Amino acid sequence: AATAAVTSLIVPVGLYLYIRGKAGIWLPALGICGLFATANFTSTRSPLLVAVATLLVFVLLAPRPARAAALFGLAGAVLLPLFLIFGPPGGKLRWQDMVSAEANLAERVTSTSSALELSLENPLGLGVKQGQIKLIEHGGIDATHNAFMQASLFFGLPLAAAMFLALAHLMWQVALRRGGAGFLEGILAWHLFGLFMFEEHMNNPTFVILASWLIATSALRLAGKLEPDPAPPVVHESRS
Repeated sequence: AATAAVTSLIVPVGLYLYIRGKAGIWLPALGICGLFATANFTSTRSPLLVAVATLLVFVLLAPRPARAAALFGLAGAVLLPLFLIFGPPGGKLRWQDMVSAEANLAERVTSTSSALELSLENPLGLGVKQGQIKLIEHGGIDATHNAFMQASLFFGLPLAAAMFLALAHLMWQVALRRGGAGFLEGILAWHLFGLFMFEEHMNNPTFVILASWLIATSALRLAGKLEPDPAPPVVHESRS
């Protein structure tokens, strides 16, 4: 899951570079193909689903709707044949096995609710080892399956709240400005928010660094200490 989740970060970054005119449409298309391959190799579903959601958000919020729509069409043209040839990550049976899906959902609900109850009882956190012990004692599962709950249980409610509010702030800002200042941070916030709802990623240095950067960025934007992003370059058609 961690490999596919890290690989999925190429999607929002590739989308940003494409919409800013710093890369051709090949870069996000290649990123989507790479993520699909990684998801297949690791039999991981959530990063691919989150990447598709990020692509939809990008199409709705991008400052160049025509370029975004073209990319959405290309993504469909690329992914559909891949699904038809290779099938979904983990094979069709993994997606169609409702008994397994219901058991997985029940496990996630139990682990997340257990982490929430323990976090409220221990607002300053329990640490990694003690937190895992308490999780097992409480619900029989040693994982929270949610990065916000993981941060809250292990490191304390204030850190989890700061992370949640920072991502929500950046997501809201990019939705209001529709591709203006903070578009990269905003689209990354949307993507990380989705990933964090599925798995506990706060033991992964990549996501610890990204979350820390986004928390700092949100704070600086609230304080008005960040320069706005430059406007996307205007492409003029040459006349023969």
